[in-house]
Amino acid sequence: MSSPTAVDGSRDPIFACSGEMAERCATFDWSSTPLGEPSTWPASMRAVVGMVLRSHFPMTVTWGDEFVMIYNDGYIPTLGSKHPSALGGNLSHEFAEIWDEIGPRQRAILAGGEAESDEDVRFVLERGSGLEETFYSFCWSHVSLDGQGPGPGGVLTVLTERTVEVVGSRRLALLNALAVGAAAAVEPDEAVERTLLVLAEAGDDLVHGAYYGADAAGSLTRGPRFGTATQGASRSGDDEAAQRVVETCWSTAELTEAQLETGPAIALPVRASSRLVGVLLLGLHPLRPLDEAHRQWLALVGDQVSQAMGAAASRADEHARVEALAQLDAAKSEFLSTVSHELRTPLTLLLGPLDDALADANPTLAPAQVSSMHQSAHRLLRLVNGLLDAAQRDVEPRVAMNESVAVSALTRDLVLPFEVAALRGGLTLTTAIDDVGVLSVDPSLWESIVINLTANAVKYTPYGWVEVELDADAEHVRFEVRDSGIGIREDDQSRIFDRFQRIETPSSVSVEGTGLGLAVVAEAVRTLGGTIEVTSTPGEGSTFTVRLPRVVASLPETAGPRSTIAAEVLARDVTTTTESTGLAAAGEQPAAGRPRILVVDDNEGIRSRVVGVLADLGSTVTARDGIEALEILADLQVDLVVTDMTMPRLNGLGLIERLRADPQHTGVPVIALSARAGSDAATSALVAGADDYVVKPFTAAELLARCRSTLELTRLRTEQASTAARAAMLAEFSHDLQTPMSVVMSALEMLSLSGIDDGARSDAVVRARDRMVVLDRLVRQFLDGSRIAAGLPLLPVTASVDLGDLVRRALLDQRGVTVEPVAGKPVRVMCDPRRTEQILRTLAIRARDAGEGSVGVRWTAVVRDPVAERDAGGVDVEVYGGGAPSPGLAPPQGSDLDLLVSGAAAAAQGGALSLGPTTSHGTHFVLRLMEAN
Repeated sequence: MSSPTAVDGSRDPIFACSGEMAERCATFDWSSTPLGEPSTWPASMRAVVGMVLRSHFPMTVTWGDEFVMIYNDGYIPTLGSKHPSALGGNLSHEFAEIWDEIGPRQRAILAGGEAESDEDVRFVLERGSGLEETFYSFCWSHVSLDGQGPGPGGVLTVLTERTVEVVGSRRLALLNALAVGAAAAVEPDEAVERTLLVLAEAGDDLVHGAYYGADAAGSLTRGPRFGTATQGASRSGDDEAAQRVVETCWSTAELTEAQLETGPAIALPVRASSRLVGVLLLGLHPLRPLDEAHRQWLALVGDQVSQAMGAAASRADEHARVEALAQLDAAKSEFLSTVSHELRTPLTLLLGPLDDALADANPTLAPAQVSSMHQSAHRLLRLVNGLLDAAQRDVEPRVAMNESVAVSALTRDLVLPFEVAALRGGLTLTTAIDDVGVLSVDPSLWESIVINLTANAVKYTPYGWVEVELDADAEHVRFEVRDSGIGIREDDQSRIFDRFQRIETPSSVSVEGTGLGLAVVAEAVRTLGGTIEVTSTPGEGSTFTVRLPRVVASLPETAGPRSTIAAEVLARDVTTTTESTGLAAAGEQPAAGRPRILVVDDNEGIRSRVVGVLADLGSTVTARDGIEALEILADLQVDLVVTDMTMPRLNGLGLIERLRADPQHTGVPVIALSARAGSDAATSALVAGADDYVVKPFTAAELLARCRSTLELTRLRTEQASTAARAAMLAEFSHDLQTPMSVVMSALEMLSLSGIDDGARSDAVVRARDRMVVLDRLVRQFLDGSRIAAGLPLLPVTASVDLGDLVRRALLDQRGVTVEPVAGKPVRVMCDPRRTEQILRTLAIRARDAGEGSVGVRWTAVVRDPVAERDAGGVDVEVYGGGAPSPGLAPPQGSDLDLLVSGAAAAAQGGALSLGPTTSHGTHFVLRLMEAN
């Protein structure tokens, strides 16, 4: 619209206003039109024209059977290049392309028909740049001359262009459909097929499309397609042009536009985890102009497809890695496992089977028990030898006992167990070991250097890679170990070779160890006359480089194959298998009457031992640390948790505190296992909320007795709590019944009296009926509470209902309730209407009583997460009292019947009920309902 200008005082008064069209109308030769000079126009016609020119809304008025057009500034964009020649023109001529659609309605209105209106009507208009799709909301009404002049009068049109909003909503819906449609794809090819199926449904924006995937050499090959231009015989010219634009997009990795024989097209680069993997070619609808908004939307389509491809590629890689680990586990020794560095852990695994055997009249040890004891004994031997060797070095220095050793072959044998262990831990360990010949070296010292440096690299690299190299020149042998692990702070690098130094590590890395490994390495290097260097960056990794004098042996190696048992045992100590421990069994139901027990320990041997001891007591599920235990507990109810206290990521103390802070698991009994003896350790666990504390090493009889007694005490407490809850529920129900019952009884007594007038009788009937409705709600609530107390499920009767109507109906009789208006289309939810109304009434009463007497209600849609499968989306209805809702939600607490039934009813119909803490701002409830399709 033009800016306001001074108005020429000589103009006809109806044109005496600012604006381009007022000026054009004032100077237009109206005598050349059927309307004649403006001074001859009827008063009603002049009034309407004056109103149109002064309005800021897009408006046009057409006069007579010729539909002569007069329009205002706001209408100019609708005409496009037809302006200004459309002024005084015939509407049927100016909009010939849509006259078949609008002509009959214009004629009907001109004939005196009723006014019409419509929203978001699609018109294909020619506005100067070719036919394009537009959307308008409009209102048509008749302008009568009221006998002031000849002719049928005119038609006034008020309209609003809605193209941006309608097309934007359509495009957003497609992006959402892409996210949902490809979310479940587990392979990149499947993601492509799902994506093209969704795009094929977007016929108003896209007419055809094809995906071009790249092979390992970077060559592009056309894959799945959709649309009319890709069916049947293809056009060779279009194929060549399409290939050129696809290759341009691939080389530039940017959005590329092209004009094919079939119309405009665009090529989008497709990435998976930031790596270019293909190109998506899309043919654009000719009715949609390729403007900046269109380009941005197409870029979002490309991003969405890239995210789907990346997620599918990650799932495929994860699936392949899991399969590789499963094959590795089947082929390798079952004893390459994670074990603790504490002395009490191997002692437990040694003494437990021996105690069982001594208690048996015919003692026998299974092969697996013998193997576990053998491994634990070697570990104890290594720990004891390390301590004794450290003590010996304080008395006299170590003397090298050199022999003729094939160093390369020995190094390969020592590193091999760590290669297998690294694979089990999800790492990549590569070796580059040159043949350095037969050298004169102490084999035990060389073994200490190799296994300790390699073990530390694997242990302190949670994910990534480890590289081991061995080479030599004429004077020196170089052994180097590099990793992408946690790294070492510069302040700590000066003391890592000191004895018993334990460097602080992230919580994801095991905290066990004696602190002797690197001290042993440094001493061995010094004894052999060499040097050791370290370079490290926290968060990026470390490099240890050992250089020793290269002394060629004068005699060939005469020793036979050397034992690698120390490397094998240490390899088991420093890695944690990535395979699932207890999740696979989480869905198994225990036998009737048998409890389910969750065993949490980062040591595979201890887990197996505890599971074996508790096999006769109940079914068991295992976890490797506190985080994994919480993940299992999110989907599984257990009767007892037996947890170690020292674990990576989340230790036993943290797990107990998290359980006690979670209302869903606060009553689950916990028994703590620990290698730490003494009252302080036990007290810290008991204060945190543990029910019992058992010190390693423990006997099977002791652990079994502690678990049995804890389960029995928990059962008695649960029964007492259930009895008290039932009594409280009955008392509350009895109290709630008294008020409506007294009203009903009073009304019945009044009705039984003779001589009461009709008004009093009608009032008594109404009061009795209202109270009977309340009684019906209470009885239904009590029946639901009884089913919950009996462990029976609620059986909702769900239907698709309008959420706004449901909320207003539920809270109609509640005072002080304000329902916030919600813009947009009505929201429909799938729920049990009767139970949902009762939930809303309960929440409104609770919020009002806890706050300042006022209650607010509003609802918002929950956006679906295409990655997180648990979040299915829905609608959150918020009920809050006494002011603004308070942040921070927590599950409902308390034993009140109304909240108990409300929470169960919400869950039974696929939703959830959350309750925030009561503060100075009042109480805040959130009821999630499932959105109807």
